[in-house]
Amino acid sequence: GWEGTKEFNYWVGGEYAEQSSCHYPPQPILACYILATTTSWLAVVVKAYASYAHKRSRLHDNLAILSLVSYSLGCTYRVAKPETALFGHDVAFTFFVGNGFGLILAAEKVSFLRYMYSFVRHNEWSSSKVEVRINQYRDIERYALPADIVITQIIWLICFVEMKTALVLFRLVLGFYLLRALRLFAFSQTFKKLYLGELETVAKFKFNLNSKHEKSEGDPESRAWVKNQRRKAGLLGYVTISFQLNLVINMILPICWDLFVTFLTFIVPITCVVWSCYVLYYVVVKIIKRRARSIERELDSHGATHTRNDFMKHVAGGQVVRVGTKEEEDEEESEDELV
Repeated sequence: GWEGTKEFNYWVGGEYAEQSSCHYPPQPILACYILATTTSWLAVVVKAYASYAHKRSRLHDNLAILSLVSYSLGCTYRVAKPETALFGHDVAFTFFVGNGFGLILAAEKVSFLRYMYSFVRHNEWSSSKVEVRINQYRDIERYALPADIVITQIIWLICFVEMKTALVLFRLVLGFYLLRALRLFAFSQTFKKLYLGELETVAKFKFNLNSKHEKSEGDPESRAWVKNQRRKAGLLGYVTISFQLNLVINMILPICWDLFVTFLTFIVPITCVVWSCYVLYYVVVKIIKRRARSIERELDSHGATHTRNDFMKHVAGGQVVRVGTKEEEDEEESEDELV
């Protein structure tokens, strides 16, 4: 049956909180935490093994693993003590879950920026302004990331204050997350618009289409390339949809709607399950793509021809410096990998 609970119940304090409203079904929520525990620990093992086997340590990989470990510990603790391990009341549980959620947001932002940066690093680009701009944005994010982690620690400190003060602090943290996420969202939309706007110019250079009246659609090779680049840029649209959904459910609604705060008893474990499945999915995607690239390299070694006008470039002194054609230094990375 449904019961009252002190968890996410910020309107009736003290001993009366558990009798104030019956919005808490203990058995279904416990089942959600058991599922979250299973999927998160599985994702920890698979993600850690994939990173170790690849022999690389990237920031987004480390953040994803840390978020999964933190959530896994919190969910395991909740399953072991379902009666007392309540968010906002039990320090250990609140610490693990709060940091897990904060690290998820950090990992998503780093992965999202890496995806956009891959366009700059692996694809031809005719606008040095955009290349310099995304590098400047990444530099800013390197300094902002520690601030995100510090602000996240406010979440478990709400265990030491009265309920109404705890709600104010909790919403302030969500507000901070919301502002940071909206800034990244605005940048991603600007990036996508500029990238798609430059495709025609880049295609003409890449495929030696020098005539002012010659369009990339008239050349089969350039048409296929433009279609592929639009597909990759289109992935930003799918990510944006999930990004907006995350903003609404986890940030905007708890800030603006008092009743929705009580629904977080369900949303906390469900968020863990969704994030774990997301990580597992992209680990599988990476494995498939690495095998495909291995086959492509093997074909290239047997005399395959390369695209015309390929070049490498890097940003130096605020300008894009193009250097001679050479193979990618990091062929293992793909523009399609978001985690």
